[in-house]
Amino acid sequence: MNVLTTRRDINPPGRVSPLGEIAAIADFHDACSSDQVYRKSHPPARSWRMLKSRGGRHFNRELLNLFLEILPPFPIGTQVIVTEGEWEQCCGVVARRGDVIHQPVVRLLWDREGARMTPVELDTSVERVRIRGAMRHGERDNVAEERLGESFSLI
Repeated sequence: MNVLTTRRDINPPGRVSPLGEIAAIADFHDACSSDQVYRKSHPPARSWRMLKSRGGRHFNRELLNLFLEILPPFPIGTQVIVTEGEWEQCCGVVARRGDVIHQPVVRLLWDREGARMTPVELDTSVERVRIRGAMRHGERDNVAEERLGESFSLI
């Protein structure tokens, strides 16, 4: 038995190997979440949604779902704005992951007017709110002044 025959048995022609499928998912995520010559990086939540929307068509759905289970749409430190609920238009950062990867604990730092406020921790798994990424990496520091990003429903 030669190596070429064994390889073809394991990975028939025209089929991408599991390692290749994993690399494709990681490469797409890296391309979306990194600055490119022709565009700025996408916000984390948008990159996450772009990946999820391609499951079954471009990527192996099972592998993609496993990848998305460990990749939060809002990584720790992501600046966010509350777009719905009691704290609407308040801004803050993702302080830690919640029990569910899509429902982080957010530390609110700026009020509706953009002024610093006494920090409040908002557990999005308990309070039904919508948040969106406030800004992209490398843009201005004042999160209350920048209202960029995509909405992401936690309801």
